[in-house]
Amino acid sequence: MLQKMEMNMNNVFDNKNLLKLAFDALEEVNAKDIKIYETKSSNPFYSYAIVATCVASRQMDGLASVIFKKSKEEGFEIRGIEGRGGGTWLLIDLYDVIINLFSTEDRRNYDLDRLWVMLPQIDPADIK
Repeated sequence: MLQKMEMNMNNVFDNKNLLKLAFDALEEVNAKDIKIYETKSSNPFYSYAIVATCVASRQMDGLASVIFKKSKEEGFEIRGIEGRGGGTWLLIDLYDVIINLFSTEDRRNYDLDRLWVMLPQIDPADIK
C-alpha cells in the first residue's frame, strides 16, 4: 500500500513538473490565451489538456522544438507530435499532458474550450 501511495505522489509531482515545463515552453514562444484543463474525470488517456493560441506556424514549430529540448533535459518522454511543418494546429502528446496549439481561426473552429467548459481549470500560478 505504501509503495502504491509513493507512486501516486511521484505521479502528482511529475505531472506538476510536466505542466510547468509545458506552460513555460508556451510562454517562451509567446503563446496566447493559455488554458489548462484537468481532464482526469472525463477520459482515461491523459490527466491534463492545455489549449493555447499562436499567430504563426513558425511559432508552433518553435514550441515543438522547445518542448522536445526541455523534455529531454528533464527526463520526460514525448509520445508524439502532430502538425509540424506549417499547419494551423499542433498536438503534442506528453502522455499525461497533451498540448493543443491552434491558430486563432482553428481555435475558434474546433472550440475545445467550449467542449471542456465544465472541467476544472488549473491556474498557472499553482504550477509555478
